[in-house]
Amino acid sequence: MHKVVNHINLADTNGQIYCRLLDRVVDLNEEHQNNHCSNCRMLSGSAQGNGVECEWTDSRPGATSGIRVVNDARMEADSITIEDAKKRKKK
Repeated sequence: MHKVVNHINLADTNGQIYCRLLDRVVDLNEEHQNNHCSNCRMLSGSAQGNGVECEWTDSRPGATSGIRVVNDARMEADSITIEDAKKRKKK
């Protein structure tokens, strides 16, 4: 089942998050927020100043609760890369 999930992307110790719009790990800084987040249709909040919240359809196993807290940007990127590869293989 595909469900819109609120991804609470908390900045890691390096100040990075996974950005679905760019499909990569990025520095969560003012430049990124001004150039990408401010115009992104997925943006849904600021994670109380600790990151950024983004809503998008997530079909990965375990993404059914409606909320996903992301503490590790690299692990999130890897998980999405693997899931996208599985989808391409099925086609």
